[in-house]
Amino acid sequence: MSLSSLLKQLKKLLKQKKRWLSLGLVILAAGVSVTASAYYWNKNRTVSNGTQEQKSLSVWSSRVDSPEESQEGNKAVLDVLMRDNEPKLVFHQKNYVCGEEVVQLGWLKPGEIADYSLQNPRAVISLQDNQQVYLTEQIDDLSEKCKGNVYFGIDKDGNLSLFEGMPAGEQIIRTFFQLNVQHLKSSLPSETLNQLYDGIRILDLDDYNSVISTFSDYAVQGGKSE
Repeated sequence: MSLSSLLKQLKKLLKQKKRWLSLGLVILAAGVSVTASAYYWNKNRTVSNGTQEQKSLSVWSSRVDSPEESQEGNKAVLDVLMRDNEPKLVFHQKNYVCGEEVVQLGWLKPGEIADYSLQNPRAVISLQDNQQVYLTEQIDDLSEKCKGNVYFGIDKDGNLSLFEGMPAGEQIIRTFFQLNVQHLKSSLPSETLNQLYDGIRILDLDDYNSVISTFSDYAVQGGKSE
């Protein structure tokens, strides 16, 4: 079974379950609405002029420096390098969603480092041990080494994890969240569940994001099994 077929099957099963859940929520909401309306009109028919507290939804996000902050930080490091006026061993490090690549550029003078930074404006400059300079770039993609060589699967603790090679090799790159394994077993055909245990091969960023998005519906809430 292909990855796209597997994900479609999972989403179809989820939709069927959510239809029944939505119907129950609609009935519940209707009852609450009637009760709340009666309470409101009996208590007060005027609109309050007081301020209303605004509650924001919780979202998952990673902190990313703005381009302005990155440029300010780069300028500060370059100022230090210019004052020192000594060649540094320079590396260009690319951090991918999966994988990283580090290229040694050799010993460069401060002016050469500044020129290279202008050619790679997304790279953040850092000075280490006063001898080595790293230009680190975050790239929203999989490295070439990861594409086709990593698999999503379930680790021994029931977590959705990304593996280098097949899950049987237990070479975990990253763990995402705990899965409700009992829910998976009751919801999925055995062959589909076996494919997850055997490993779902990831070829590109779309595959990567699709698997995480789909299986997040099977995540254990609060980190404990239901």
